[in-house]
Amino acid sequence: WLYCISFLLPIVLGVFPNCAEKNTVYLEADTRTGPRYAFVSGDQAILRTDPINIASEIDFPPAGQRLVVLERTAKQDTIDDVSDFWYRVRQDSGIEGWIFGASLSFSQQEMAQNVRGRKKEIEEILPGIWWEIEGDGSTGYRKIVFKNGYFFYSYGNRLENSGKYEITDELKLKLSAPTGLGEELEVRKVGLEYRIFARIENFTYVFRPAPEEKEYLEVEKEEESEQ
Repeated sequence: WLYCISFLLPIVLGVFPNCAEKNTVYLEADTRTGPRYAFVSGDQAILRTDPINIASEIDFPPAGQRLVVLERTAKQDTIDDVSDFWYRVRQDSGIEGWIFGASLSFSQQEMAQNVRGRKKEIEEILPGIWWEIEGDGSTGYRKIVFKNGYFFYSYGNRLENSGKYEITDELKLKLSAPTGLGEELEVRKVGLEYRIFARIENFTYVFRPAPEEKEYLEVEKEEESEQ
């Protein structure tokens, strides 16, 4: 019976070829069949376990992050009326997964133009007060005010620290002074509204813009009087 299996195995493999080879295209550097690197170009990028929109989420790579491209699907998929390939990529941390091509840029020039546009957009929406959001959606005790290139971080009514900030090419906020949130914050668009994320060890603080301009003006006066 071992002889029969050894005889039939090549036939079976010929009839049922490897699905991965049939449905994907490998993009190693030496083949020159595709780009080796890609850059995350949007806020809605999701790294998934498989090349399908309902697959489990692995990570949410931020805009500007560089990824190593390993493989792509042979056929395009359509999501929200946008058609593109799925790409299997690797992050610098070694984590691998699939990401929809509409969330990627494949040229540094294209990415640079995208970054400039995103930085300008962040500069426009950033000024004002940002409140912490608790897990249940309620407003927390932490808040950050951005004004004229400066930030003011408070816990409750107590001003904790202040200093200058800058928007990096990785679209993060780099703070000149340490805070309880660290010295680097991530700005990301969630739906139609921006959020600020601060990751401290295994916990993430999330901030959203204050809903009322009147509230911002009142807090602004408080911050100036405390200086």
